[in-house]
Amino acid sequence: MREIVLFSDSTCDLNEQLIKEADIKIVPLYVGFNEEIYKDGEEINPEGLYNKVEELGFLPKTSAASMVDFYEAFKPYIEDGKDIIYLGIGSKFSTTFNNALLAAREFDEGRVTIIDSENLSTS
Repeated sequence: MREIVLFSDSTCDLNEQLIKEADIKIVPLYVGFNEEIYKDGEEINPEGLYNKVEELGFLPKTSAASMVDFYEAFKPYIEDGKDIIYLGIGSKFSTTFNNALLAAREFDEGRVTIIDSENLSTS
């Protein structure tokens, strides 16, 4: 049996300690203020997000992680002989789920399992 790598996305809102202890890989969604686009959790954290909202006076737009984002995140682990389980934002809330599914189809069947959490966040 191959080693399994767990993936989620930045909407999971898991605490940093759990992410590190369980070695969960996070694929970021995107947060945009007009022309400024940030990778959620990588280029902007919750505090930075709140500060930006207060500074600009409006809420940001969000965008899904793309199929390419998932493909590029999964590929090194697949090439290393590992299997992947992705559990993230539910399909009813974002196209992120479908993009993960599309990326999974680029690999041999059974190597990437995509689970629909049917949830928005763990919080």
